[in-house]
Amino acid sequence: MAETQTEKRWPRRLSPPADTILDNLEELGWTQADLAERMGRTKKHVQDLVKNKTRITSETAVALSLTLGGSTQFWLNREANYQAALAERESLKRHDADRPWLKELPLADMRKLGWIDAGGEATANVDACLRFFGVASVKGWRDRYASQLVAFRAGTLGPGAKVGAVAAWLRRAQIAAAAIETNPWSKSQFLATLDASCRKSTAADPILALKEIQRDWARAGVAVVFVRRPKACSAFGATEWLTPDRAMIVVSDRYSTTDQLWFTLLHEAAHVVLHGKKKPHVDADNSGSDDDEERQADAFAADRLIPRSAWKTFVDVLGNRSPSAAEIGHFSEQQQVGAGIVVGRLQHEKRIPFSSPLTRLKQRLDAEAFTRLEAASGVSEGEE
Repeated sequence: MAETQTEKRWPRRLSPPADTILDNLEELGWTQADLAERMGRTKKHVQDLVKNKTRITSETAVALSLTLGGSTQFWLNREANYQAALAERESLKRHDADRPWLKELPLADMRKLGWIDAGGEATANVDACLRFFGVASVKGWRDRYASQLVAFRAGTLGPGAKVGAVAAWLRRAQIAAAAIETNPWSKSQFLATLDASCRKSTAADPILALKEIQRDWARAGVAVVFVRRPKACSAFGATEWLTPDRAMIVVSDRYSTTDQLWFTLLHEAAHVVLHGKKKPHVDADNSGSDDDEERQADAFAADRLIPRSAWKTFVDVLGNRSPSAAEIGHFSEQQQVGAGIVVGRLQHEKRIPFSSPLTRLKQRLDAEAFTRLEAASGVSEGEE
């Protein structure tokens, strides 16, 4: 019969400290009674030691060190390591009851993205996923992740989305954000930084510009990370306060053009500035139309990228006609934003179709480019 993942990690029989005691007795030619006499203990006590019925205490470790050799710490470590291995093996056995939980998680995608090293026996996969989420039980996962997502705007995580997939994406973002050093949160500094950030959307190299955003926003107390989604996660962005002085913004690969990415960044920035620190905000395609906070975040992002008065003047001049590429170029230069952002807003407001030739003015962010952004966030394929 093939050896299971659990058995590879923990053999059927763990070696207790009694094995070492018995090996020493055999080598010295002593009986258990001899050892009891030399230790000043009862025969029953030594019998319990060699039958694993009693643990090695500090006093017993000193006595074993004096009679059989080895340091006191050696015997204490022998006992501690055995107990830890025993407890972990028992924990893996208890994971049998948790196997159905795996169906709630995007296990294949988590493995493909390098978030976990799982495969084979289900109990080993349960163990790997608990470690990934940093919880000791499935109940702990539901309390920390699932209930939080379900309670917050239930049903708005996107079409076909699974709570487990969104939770896994958020957790990977938390892990990446933990590696980013930030200053304590400063609202005034963050707002000042946002104005300069919008100007970076004109950069020829969006990857370089977005890396600068990560650096600048970290100085104001916000860790920005870019994390690919599992298939069952349709979120494009999220915000969470990791501590009272440290916020996280995560952007996914849901969209493929930089105007959408810039808008997502500013939309999530609005949640940081406007909507408190108690709850996370997870944004998906259908999460904003009937939610006041989402409408506020949309308006904040739009106005930060292009001031409302300037936009009104621009569209009033256009009337019902489509602008030319030259007009978009001129207006984007005036506002110091990328031309693609102007095109994207026109399309969002249904002033031009998504099939318009003007779409060519938008910068695309392919899978390879997003992977480079992930790497800047401390996330890379195969990393655990």
